[in-house]
Amino acid sequence: MTFKASVKDVKIKQVPDLDDDLAKDVGGVDTLQALRDKLMHSLRHRALDDAISDLSKRAVASLVTTSEVEIPKLLIERQVAEELRNLQGKLRDQGLEWEQYLSARGKSEDEIREQFRETAPGTVKTKLVLEALAEKEGLTPTADEVSMAVFQMAYDAFGDDKDKLNKVILDPGMRAVATEVLVNTKALQFLGRACDADPESAKCDQCASDAHDSEGEAQE
Repeated sequence: MTFKASVKDVKIKQVPDLDDDLAKDVGGVDTLQALRDKLMHSLRHRALDDAISDLSKRAVASLVTTSEVEIPKLLIERQVAEELRNLQGKLRDQGLEWEQYLSARGKSEDEIREQFRETAPGTVKTKLVLEALAEKEGLTPTADEVSMAVFQMAYDAFGDDKDKLNKVILDPGMRAVATEVLVNTKALQFLGRACDADPESAKCDQCASDAHDSEGEAQE
């Protein structure tokens, strides 16, 4: 058996030239070399951020393991309730009903609660350790930092919807959540720096500041 085919058209994929014009269009810089430098700078920051994050996580794990903290049962139950609310919220965002989720998992709500109850003590202990560290080192966020964090959280969730933005921004509960997030972030960053055996290596000449202080915080 034989087949015959005829070529009707030949197309060549066009890719932009690697030149200064591309640098202006893509990176907002004047030259291709400046674009390369910008990309390398960004990659360096990301690598440093990842390294500091890894150090801080290991430090937290060590602190939690060695810290003698008595965890009240009330805090554990609050953590379980919080994680359950978070899960239900994520499901709603995905258009899923709670009962559908339970049916798909083949579990009851009590069984889901019990799963959260197993991990809640570690989560609560981590929060308590980070809060104690933040208080000891004076890492409490300012009112302006909390306000900015609340606005960012609200904007990420609702975009330019002014009515919803105003409602969330004025919600005391959201300020409490933002404060907790900022305290944890500041404590983790502090631990990362404290555990860095060579802090000078994290200096960014281009920014004249710590790499994980400049872009790292912006990314979070």
